[in-house]
Parts: sequence; C-alpha cells; structure tokens
Amino acid sequence: MKLKEAVEVLFDVVNEGVAPDVYMYGALIHAYCKARNLLQALALHKDMLSNGIKTNCVIVSSILQCMCEMGMVFEAVVQFKELRDSGIFLDKVLYNNVVDALCKLGKLEEAVEFLNEMEGRRMSLDLVNYTTLIDGYCLQGKLVNAKNIFQKMKEKGVEPDIITYNVLVGGFSRNGLTEEALELLDCMETQRLKPNSTTHNRIIEGLCMSGKVREAEAFLNTLEDKCLENYSAMVGGFCKGNFTREAYKLFSRLSKQGKLGDGDMKRAQWVFDLLVERGITPDVITYTMMINGYCRVNCLRQARCIFNDMKGRGIKPDVITYTVLLDGRLKENLKGARSLQRGKEREVEKTGDSPFWSELNDMGKEIEPDVYCYTVLIDGHCKTNNFQDAIDLDDEMIARGLQPAIATYTALLSGCLSRGDRYRVITLVDEILKG
Repeated sequence: MKLKEAVEVLFDVVNEGVAPDVYMYGALIHAYCKARNLLQALALHKDMLSNGIKTNCVIVSSILQCMCEMGMVFEAVVQFKELRDSGIFLDKVLYNNVVDALCKLGKLEEAVEFLNEMEGRRMSLDLVNYTTLIDGYCLQGKLVNAKNIFQKMKEKGVEPDIITYNVLVGGFSRNGLTEEALELLDCMETQRLKPNSTTHNRIIEGLCMSGKVREAEAFLNTLEDKCLENYSAMVGGFCKGNFTREAYKLFSRLSKQGKLGDGDMKRAQWVFDLLVERGITPDVITYTMMINGYCRVNCLRQARCIFNDMKGRGIKPDVITYTVLLDGRLKENLKGARSLQRGKEREVEKTGDSPFWSELNDMGKEIEPDVYCYTVLIDGHCKTNNFQDAIDLDDEMIARGLQPAIATYTALLSGCLSRGDRYRVITLVDEILKG
C-alpha cells in the first residue's frame, strides 16, 4: 500500500468513528521518516499526542534517526532531551543514537554524561556504545581518551570487534601515529581477528597523510591478498600527499594488468575521477581499460560516456578501443537476439549500423581494423545468426590483405555448424589446411 493511500485509510477510520491506535500512528510515522518527510512525521506525531495517545521509544527512534540522517543532529539532541524530561521511557538504542549525534557535534563531554546516565538507569554499556565514543574521540584527535575508553571497555569484559579496531586504527593513522596503528594489528591477531581491507586502507591513507608515502607503498606490498580497494587507497594516498605522478603510474599499471574493471567499476571510476581532478589526463590505454571494464559488466552507456570524454580531451582512440566497444555492442545485440527468441520485439543491429564501426571506417588509413577486430565482429555476428554479415566481413578482411587467425576460423566454423552448412565447413577446413 502506498503512503498516500495509507494516510487516507487513517482518515477514513477516524471519520467512521474508530479511534486509531499507537500502532497505526507508529506505522505511518515510520513510513514518513523512511521517505524523509520529517514535517509530516512530526505533524502526525503531534496529532497522536493531542488525541491522548502516548508515544513510545520505537516511534521516537524513527523520528530521531530521520533527523540525524537529514543532518539535523542538533535538533535530534534537543528533541531527545525534551522527551527524556517529559518522562517517556527511552531505551539503549535511542541513547546510542543521541550519543552518536553528540560525538558528531564534537560534544564529547555531554556524550559521556549520557553514557553515565545510561549506567545510572541500569543500562549496561555494550560494544556499540563504546565504539561510538571511541570514534568521537578519534574524530576530535583526542587519541589518549580514545585509547583509555578502549582499555576500559576491555576491562569491563566487552571485547572489541573489527569495527572498533578499524575506528581506532583510522584515528591513529590520521594523526600520524602509524606505529601505534600497526601495533593494533598484533592485538587483533591475539584476539583472532583478521584485518580486512578497511583496516589496511586506513593504515595506507594515514601513512600517506603523514608524508610517509614510501612506507605506505611498502606496507601495501606486504599484503598477501591485495584488492582493488587497497590499490585505490594507495592512489588516493599518493594524491593527498601530492605525489600525483606516482598515483598515475600505479593507476596505469593496474589498468595494464587488468585489475581495474574487475567487477568493481564504482571503485575504479572513483580513482579515475580523483586523478582527473588532480589535473592528470589518462592515456589511451587507461581509457580503454575503463571502457573495457564497463563493457565487461554490461554497462555500455557508461562505456560510451568514457569514450566521449576521451575524445573530448583530445585523446585519439586506437583500434583496441574500437574493438572493445564493438565487442560490447555485439554482446548487447546477443542479448537482444535471445530476447527475440523469447518473443520480445527487438531488432538486432548489423555491423554497418554500428556507430563505432562507421567511425572506425571513417578514419581511413589513420586507424584500420586488424585481424583481432574483424574476428570479434565475425564471432559476434555468428552468435547473433547474422552469418552473411560474418562471411562479408571475412571477405573484406582478406581483401585488405589480412590473414584470418585460428580464432577467426573457429568462429566461422561454429556459425556454419549451428546452421548445418556442411559445404561451408568443408570449404573453411580446406582454407585452414592450405594456410
């Protein structure tokens, strides 16, 4: 049921003389908060109270969380205090929300007072409470306080988890205390906690922010299971330390090794944009690897955007760039052909209709399709049952003086066999044997 319809139901119930209860109000307030419509949520909450229905911590939690998510942290704290002073029962979740809000505002002493108040109300502090406060101290650069809370937490029998360690590692690293951050890795090991990519990234970023770029690079090289996030942190660290040349070298190396675009294109795009912001113009290889990454995850629209950006910056695409785009387009057509088999109407594009192929041909002698480019096209057309187009492309390739590769013949043979064209199979086999 849509929110508007739900509100109409509420008014219909009221008009029928049935008084809505706290659960009905709570469901609607929660829905408004989820939709970030705070004004309507507060208006409904006020209406509920005016009808003599008492609020509860679940409803209040929805409102306060909505305020915090909308950046109204100060207002959330004020609202919490008003509700607390009115005598409404507030649970641990609400207290932690307000402690988190106070930490974000930098009001750490007040946050500690609320935690003490929780203990006074016989609410035992848990891992979330301690981690929230540690994070607050780390954000303020008060690392002695953060470490004291960390020790107090362990003395109280609350074992830190990976999130707590990552918060503390990040705090130490950002403030140049990388040795202390590295010591925490040993603590994690004794607790049988395995550092994750976030742990490693915060150490890398911290070292770079402290100007210890070479140490960050050395730390990255010690990691056994490096992921794209680790490399991204290193590139970002290089940029923050004004080592833009090193950042570009690493990015280019990752591009050539095929580590960019390995499924995580959001991360790859973030690094790419960071380099561009720093005034570095990627080369044709880097652009082509980005295009290839998007084509591999079937995001041809984003691949086209990168291609257009490349040309807009005056970087000429090469035959590999066009081949990657043509391959991506053909794979999209293959999906279209399969949709056609399922009864969906969609016209499968021919080679001559492709803007990438037309653009490549317009280049003349400047850029000419090679054997690999033709093979990609031939294979694509065979798979989409455009066999005549595949044969025409094979003839065109030979006319240009290019010798078909084994992969070219394999694609053609596969197409012939799927059509049951035995005569063409024999002809192609003879060509292979003669070649």
